[in-house]
Amino acid sequence: MNVHPITTPASPSLESPIFDASFDSIESLTTTFVLPVVPTLETTTVTEVAIGYHRNQQYSITAMTTSTGAVAERYAYTAYGQPTILDASGSAIGNQQSQIANRFTYTDREWDETLGLLHFRARWISPLAGRFLGRDPIEYDDGDNLYRVNITLSSLDPEGMAELDADPTSSDGLQWCWHTYDPRNNRGLSVHGELEYWRYNVECKCVCCSTGFCDGDTKRTPRCRVIVRLSVKINKRSAWDKKDVYGHEQIHADNFLKSAKQAQDLATRGEGESGCTDPAECEKNADKIANDAQNILNQRVLDDASPKCMYPRDGTKYQPRHPMPTDPQPECRSPSEVKPFPDWGCLYMPSKK
Repeated sequence: MNVHPITTPASPSLESPIFDASFDSIESLTTTFVLPVVPTLETTTVTEVAIGYHRNQQYSITAMTTSTGAVAERYAYTAYGQPTILDASGSAIGNQQSQIANRFTYTDREWDETLGLLHFRARWISPLAGRFLGRDPIEYDDGDNLYRVNITLSSLDPEGMAELDADPTSSDGLQWCWHTYDPRNNRGLSVHGELEYWRYNVECKCVCCSTGFCDGDTKRTPRCRVIVRLSVKINKRSAWDKKDVYGHEQIHADNFLKSAKQAQDLATRGEGESGCTDPAECEKNADKIANDAQNILNQRVLDDASPKCMYPRDGTKYQPRHPMPTDPQPECRSPSEVKPFPDWGCLYMPSKK
C-alpha cells in the first residue's frame, strides 16, 4: 500500500499542542495526554526516571514522562523520521542526544544516533535519503519499489514484512463463472449463486533473527501471511439477472476481505509480540498466531453460511458495487495460483500438528 507519510514539524510550535498521546507505563497501561507547550508555563527539572511513552497516531514517540507525569523529553520528526530531541520546555537539546537514554522514536522504532539510521527490524531507514538501505525481503509482492518507505495509519506492521496475499483485493474485478445448481438447496433456499472460497488460510514460518549461518541455536521470529482466493459462481437456472447475483456476492466478498484484513492485523501483532526466541518457542508462537488468525477466517465463512447471521440476507438483490466483468471464466477455478512462501535465507519450518 502506497501512502505518503505524515510530516511532523522539525520543531514543535508553541501555538500548537503536541499530538494526543497514549501513556504506556512499564508497570501499568492507562491513558493520558501530553499537554501543549505554553510559553507562560514554568519548566520543571526532572529528577525521576522516565517511564511513560507518549505517541501520536503514527505511533511515533512524541514525549516521555516520569511516574508523576512530569515531561522529561519531547521529540519531533521530519517526514521520513529524522528526530529532533527537545527538552521538557520544547527547546532543542544541543548535542541531540537523549538525556534519558531513550532510543524509541519514529513509529516507535529504534534510533541509532551514531549511524543516523532507524532500525525497522527487517531493514534500516535513512531519514535523510527517505529510503530503506536494503532491498525489500519479500521482493515485489507488496509493490514495484524495493526501497520505498510507505508509512500507513490503517494497519500495524511490527516486523516490516507482513503480507496479505488476496486475489482479488476487493470485490472490484471479482471473477465469475456459470454453474448449474438445483433450483433449491438442502435448506429449501433458492440458489442464485455463491461466493467460492477457493483458498483461505494462514501460513506461519520461523525466520532467523540474525543474518548469516542459521544453526540450531539461532533465535527465530514468526513470519506469517494470509492467503485468500475468491470468485463467484452464478446459477444458470437462476431467475435473477446475473448482475443482481453478482452484486449480492460482491457484498459477501467485501465482508470476507475485511475479515482477512483483521486476520492479517492479528498475525502482524503476533509477529511483533513474539519477538526473537529459541526455535521451539518460535514454533509454538507461530502455531498459535496461525490458529488464531485462521479462526477469524473460519468464523466469517460460517457466518456467511448461516441464514441467521449472514449479510446480505438470502433473496436480497443488489446492483454490483463495481462493474461486472463482461465475460465469465471459461471454467470455475481459482483466479490465480499461490506463490511459494518466500525464502529469506534460513527458514525454520514449524512442525505439522
